[in-house]
Amino acid sequence: MKKRYPLVSVVVVNYNGKNFLKDCFDALCASNYPKSRMEIIMVDNCSLDGSVEYIKKSYPKVKIIENDVNNYCRANNLGITRAKGKYVAFLNNDTSVDRNWLVELVKVIE
Repeated sequence: MKKRYPLVSVVVVNYNGKNFLKDCFDALCASNYPKSRMEIIMVDNCSLDGSVEYIKKSYPKVKIIENDVNNYCRANNLGITRAKGKYVAFLNNDTSVDRNWLVELVKVIE
């Protein structure tokens, strides 16, 4: 029986967290979940530290939404409205996930 991997959108809200982003996005990119079934979205809350430019250069497949205010709840909602996945996972920018985190999470949900 073939495993089923639904599309999952991972939303990461960022505000001046450039120093956290490498660990967060490297861990997401190293995930065992199929890359074609994981959409990564960063919603930036008006950062002034070059976060957006860093993600554009270092992680070109990450979708970036630039919020026009620094509002965490609004940023998560913007991520949801743009998400295409069957499921949406929220992470803080200072999170580094285990390689199997999403495989195991989806296994339980499904």
